Amino acid sequence: MDPREVITYWILCFVSIFAVVNPFRASTAMAMISETWTAKQRATATNRALLITTAILFVAAWVGNHVIIRSQINLGGFRIASGLLLLAVVIPSMVRNRPLQDRFKKYLESDGEGALALGMTPFALPLLCNAASVATVTLYSGEPHELWRRMVNLSALLLTLFFAYVMMRFAPRVNGLFGERGSRFVTHVMDLTVAAWAVDFIAVGVRDLLPLITSTPPAGT
Repeated sequence: MDPREVITYWILCFVSIFAVVNPFRASTAMAMISETWTAKQRATATNRALLITTAILFVAAWVGNHVIIRSQINLGGFRIASGLLLLAVVIPSMVRNRPLQDRFKKYLESDGEGALALGMTPFALPLLCNAASVATVTLYSGEPHELWRRMVNLSALLLTLFFAYVMMRFAPRVNGLFGERGSRFVTHVMDLTVAAWAVDFIAVGVRDLLPLITSTPPAGT
């Protein structure tokens, strides 16, 4: 195994996963929603969110590609579907360019205890581990026999979640440093990066499916 290949692949995994998970967006949301919370309440919501996120994404990274193949789904087809999903997620966000306050309005208007009870939902599902995140970590696990890619993918995921935990745990400080506009700008840069990878996913998926398409006779022949 060429160490340079491992390092290059790790960087690819880390930047990709970090962009699609986007701890900056989650940290800004936490800062806005938890404005009236105590440090203990913020820590509780952060712990819940990261536990759910870690469980879902680590399972996807470890066995996701096995599940796809066992389900008789071609990885090329899954790459195309994942690329389309990523584009569907990031393009509306970039075009609308809505302030994050609008996105989390219903949580901001909730009472403190109600928002805390719902704290795990906006962070662990739509933000940190939505369908796009699950698809990304699944794809970067590589083929089922490529254990080294899976381990590289898991280590990159672990570092991303560590950054997410720290940034959400100290969300008011991070938000004070970047602000809502700064976080939105970083999010747009990450969304543009994710869109580029989505196109790459689609292209690779089409390439992988071409032999299957060209070698399969038409139905009814």
